[in-house]
Amino acid sequence: TGVYFSPAGSTKTVVETTADELARLFKAECRYISLNTPSDRAQEYQFALDELVVFGCPVYAGRLPNKISPDFARCLHGEGTPAVALVTYGGRAYDNALAEMCELLTKNNFKPAAGGAFLCRHVFSDKLAADRPDAADLSELRMLAQGAALKLRNGGEIKPPKVPGDAQAAYYTPLKTDKTPAKFLKAKPTTAMVLCEHCGLCAKICPMGAIDPNDPSNIPGTCIKCCACTTYCPSGAKKFDDPKAAPVKDLGDGRYIMELWHGPTCAFKDMALQMLPYLLTASLKKTGEDKTVCILVATSGDTGKAALEGFRDVEHTKILVFYPDGGVSDIQKLQMVSQEGQNVGVCAVRGNFDDA
Repeated sequence: TGVYFSPAGSTKTVVETTADELARLFKAECRYISLNTPSDRAQEYQFALDELVVFGCPVYAGRLPNKISPDFARCLHGEGTPAVALVTYGGRAYDNALAEMCELLTKNNFKPAAGGAFLCRHVFSDKLAADRPDAADLSELRMLAQGAALKLRNGGEIKPPKVPGDAQAAYYTPLKTDKTPAKFLKAKPTTAMVLCEHCGLCAKICPMGAIDPNDPSNIPGTCIKCCACTTYCPSGAKKFDDPKAAPVKDLGDGRYIMELWHGPTCAFKDMALQMLPYLLTASLKKTGEDKTVCILVATSGDTGKAALEGFRDVEHTKILVFYPDGGVSDIQKLQMVSQEGQNVGVCAVRGNFDDA
């Protein structure tokens, strides 16, 4: 049985890959249990001695999520049931989470036979551990499953794996670039109501039940920053805002300046081009248009990269950028030709900007 808490989906992939391989090796059927929502965790789950449980959860500040792990302790019960413990993390470290999971399972009468920590894309950014778990990770998960199967087939007492960490250690304190504590516990996602389709999905999938189903912009409950709502919002209406995206600096003598270079491409055009693709797709849905929109761009440098980054992998859009060969800086060219995304294209043309 695969059991997972996976608000953004990556941990689910890790658990399913491992459980599927174990099911293949033992020629057994496999089932999956999600603990994502409050109603999922309100149930009690009892596992027999002859079952095998693969349990996975993402790491929060070096441990299991403190608002969710008490539910794990309450709703998961073994009978000497063998288990595989898996934690996922976004690039910094898994710290004490795996040790904490093994301790939790042991206290609930499971017998951890194997454990592992695996990189997954960080929910805060598509740049941190991008595209993980990848094919190599999935292969390693299958190898872990094979090792666990061999250990269990050998019979005898199941000895717990030796995992690093202290199950009772304090949570990690994130730091800002100046090494002072980053305080964002009260941060909550914002909702661009002009994009919101009022589908109710964000409220339905929120692990804390924190979002008002009648008003998705209202989040009266506790947000654990799991990013389920921002990951699965079909219109891209849910985002975590940052006042530092366009800070206003006091230059003294009554003079102020707004910095517009904090976007993903360091160009002021990011301000518009991070929003425009989602306004466009929202308009397509509201007008019933089902065709893909192709955006053609002529650029002398900054606009091209900002447009490519903005439209990257946005559904129902494609973008092709033309730039004058030899008419942009080396860094601008490299930014464009190295752009990631399944719906982007770049073409150099002979001539100047007007020819492009």
